[in-house]
Formats: sequence, structure tokens, C-alpha cells
Amino acid sequence: MKQAILNITFSLKVPAFLLILFSGFTAKSMELENLDVKVWDPENTWIMMVGVSEWLHSDIYSNMPDPYGEDQKLYELFLKRGVPKDQIVFLKDKEATLRRIDDEFISLLKKTEKDDTLFTYFTGHGIVDKDGAGYFANYDAPKKKWQKGTWSVAEIYNTIEAEFAGDTIFMMADCCYSGTLSEQLKALETEKAYACLSSSLSTLTSGMYWTFTESLISGFIGRPYVDSNSDGEITLRELKTYSRKDVAVFMQQETQFSTNEKFPQTFVLGTSLKNTHPEVGTYFEIKVNFRSNKWRKAKLVHVEGDEYTLLYYSNDLATYIKFQKDSKNLRDFSRNCFEVDDLVDVKYRRTWYPAKILAIEKETGIHTIRYEHKKGWDGLYFYDDLRLRSQN
Repeated sequence: MKQAILNITFSLKVPAFLLILFSGFTAKSMELENLDVKVWDPENTWIMMVGVSEWLHSDIYSNMPDPYGEDQKLYELFLKRGVPKDQIVFLKDKEATLRRIDDEFISLLKKTEKDDTLFTYFTGHGIVDKDGAGYFANYDAPKKKWQKGTWSVAEIYNTIEAEFAGDTIFMMADCCYSGTLSEQLKALETEKAYACLSSSLSTLTSGMYWTFTESLISGFIGRPYVDSNSDGEITLRELKTYSRKDVAVFMQQETQFSTNEKFPQTFVLGTSLKNTHPEVGTYFEIKVNFRSNKWRKAKLVHVEGDEYTLLYYSNDLATYIKFQKDSKNLRDFSRNCFEVDDLVDVKYRRTWYPAKILAIEKETGIHTIRYEHKKGWDGLYFYDDLRLRSQN
């Protein structure tokens, strides 16, 4: 794998001509008097990772097997990118008790120094209380009074503010209600720079696929289709855009991204790999069962001559399949099925309800709809769950 590490780090206002000299920005950058940019430095990064797929009380917190070990892949990627092993805490399953999480997190943060960067990552079950506060379910999360026995989003922020000596924090979560990271940030008064990237909104559950974590891996590896402007660098905002599209297509779900005013306008994660084929990263639709009329969403991940390798999801697992380029079971993926103000039916648990489309996101194909007879059900839907309403 190509090592995607840049050797400079700056977070102050820097004249555009210096950025051109050091990081390859185009002449267009010279039009700006100042650019607020920081380039990720893995050697000065500290990482707290918690991945829980099984729980002590599995009757309350259902186990979620991860046969491909996506969180393990993310951990190994951080090592390959140059983060020292002794600067990463990675607690898995039975290791991830609340006491150990708290102890290891504080111990890690006490080793940090000025100008260091912190990444936090959680995957597992997320919970929200009646006031909208978020909690992450550690291995020993209790059956009752879980607010006092789970890893609170508010407490994560409190611990960072109290113990972290650095200035830049990047928080990631792949779980239900993970957008509570962003909601908690809104109320935080701090001199530190924060960015939050999560798999779902603070008000929504998250699907069983590992699409979001896979999108993080794609960004940190430097896959060329994450580099939306093809300038050879992958920024945090490009990763945000890519993850939103991927999660929307495969999970019909909306991610949540936010930064506070202290966070640099551009955070460069690294360089992108060479694009081996212009269509790699493109979405298609495929027929897996050739006797069925069902089309599944898929993404092109490799091209060898006229043979396409595509990724799709089956029974919550990422699956790879090969097609010839001209196969009748492979077609372009289109999201232009509806228009704003269309009257539609929305499918919820096998029942269709009347609604109206209020907006359509061009980037993700997600539709904002308003139910006609179900107050409070308004939300975001992908086209799979919509159909034009019969006017008869």
C-alpha cells in the first residue's frame, strides 16, 4: 500500500504561496489571502478505539458479529499510516468494560502534549435518553439504570477537556444515535478544535452493515474515489462527502458531520492512491439471482480488462461478485426517480403511507418527506422505500 503521510503540519493562518510550495495546492489557492489548513501528523496522534460486538447482557444488547473485523482493519490501518502502537488503545468486546474504558482513556490522554491530535472511535450499540443525551454501550452495560453504567457522550467530552493536552480532536462513531456526538459539541465551550463524523443522526438508529467504518478505512487508505476533486489529497470534508454517499446508497441512512469554529477549514488526511480505472468507485445495480427481477445496489471496486468486481451487501455482510462489463445483469445506478412536491407512498414495515416529498439531496439521493396522517414521522428516505402515489 502506498504510504499516505505528509511531513508537514500547520494549523495557523498560512499565506497561500507557502501552501503551494509545501503541499501542492493549485494556483487557484493564490486567490485566497489566507488558508486555514492542518495536515494530519500520525506520529503525534493518539487514538482511543472501542469496538463492541457482544455484550454481557445479550438479551438486552443484541450481539452483532463482525466477521470481517472492520474495526480491527481500521486499527491496523492507523498503525500502517504511522501512528505508534503505544499511542493507540483498542478495547474489544469483553475488554471494553466501563471501568477499563475510563481508566485506559484517562491514562492515554495524560501522555499527550501540546499540539497533539486525538482520534476517538466507537462501534457497537448507541442509546439515547428522553432528553436526547447519548450513551455508548460498553460490554458490561447494565440492564437497568444504564445511564450510570454506560460510556456517556457527555463524559467523553468532559474527559477530553480535563485531560487532553493537545488541540485537535476527531471523533468517530458507528452506531445508533451516534449523531449525539455533534449535538453535544454544540453546547461545548472550549478552546480546542473538534470534528465529529458519525454513521447516523442523533435521532435515528443505524443499520447493521459496516458501511460507515468501511468508508473511514477508504478515506485513511487514500482510495482515489474519495478524492472528489482529484487533486491528489484527501481532506476530512471529502471523507465526509464520500461516507454520506456510501451510507445513503447502501443503508438508506443519513450520516452526521460537524466541526466547531476552532477546527481548521481544511484538514488533510493524506495523499490519494493512483486511480487504476476511472469508473472505480461508481455505483451500479446488479442482479445476483439471475432468475429474479430484484436489482441490488453495488459499487465497482476493481476492473481487470472487461471484468468488473463489485461490492454489495447480502444478509448484512459485504459480498464481492464479478461481472463482465457488458453483462445484462449489470446496469447504471440512477437516483433521479422523483421530484420535489411529488405525492408518494412511503413503506414502513411492509405498509405504505401517503406522504409528500419536500426536498431531494443531489449528493446522496435521500428524500425529505412529510407524512400526511402520521404526525412526527417526517424524515429521510431513499427511493427504495418510495413509490409514486396513484392518482386514481
